[in-house]
Amino acid sequence: MTSSTEVVLSAILDNHMRHARTPEEIAEVVREAVDVTHPLWPTLLYLWDRPCTTFQDDGEHAFPGHQLRVSTDPESGWGALNFVLADEEAGGAWNTLNPEPAETAPELVFDVDAEHHFERTAALPLDTIREAVTEFTTTGERPTSVLWQPSTRF
Repeated sequence: MTSSTEVVLSAILDNHMRHARTPEEIAEVVREAVDVTHPLWPTLLYLWDRPCTTFQDDGEHAFPGHQLRVSTDPESGWGALNFVLADEEAGGAWNTLNPEPAETAPELVFDVDAEHHFERTAALPLDTIREAVTEFTTTGERPTSVLWQPSTRF
């Protein structure tokens, strides 16, 4: 992620950018990302040494080279994650993996506009999703608390 001591969690919640810096603000973003229904867009999270912007300023990137997509259905208790790392050597895209997928898991939105959903094998219980999202907010890396499978979407 970054070598700076200060980090900023940038979140696109319901298609609106938010920034969190304190542990309390970060915990609130995690709660909103995981425990609140977002019917139109999955939440996108970025951990960086500065806030993400919607434009490039003076040649600097507007976003870091990683993204965590969070899609949950709080009513049913299920969610899925997608992690993207834009790195020439170690980069790629991954979805969470449930080695024993539940037939009761709902379809979880990956991209509303493209009408894409996560595969059923990506659905995990909400507590597991919350733990992985919280881990991401401290490392900015693909969480190790869950299993992953390659994704063809990002």
